[in-house]
Amino acid sequence: MLEQNNVGTSCAVPNEASAEGGTNKDNELVLQLTVQLAEAINLQDRDLIAQLHETIRCVRQFDNHE
Repeated sequence: MLEQNNVGTSCAVPNEASAEGGTNKDNELVLQLTVQLAEAINLQDRDLIAQLHETIRCVRQFDNHE
């Protein structure tokens, strides 16, 4: 189970939604997952890194099918 840690979770991530003409809320989930991925990379948690990469990939697939 993933825990959300809001302490020190700032990360510069390109906004793909604006490039595609979408709104910022379209990729809010992807943004949160990307921040968690950055934290997992910093912690060198390989299992969590793999889970987050796969989750982000799946969510992006759903975004593309709209």
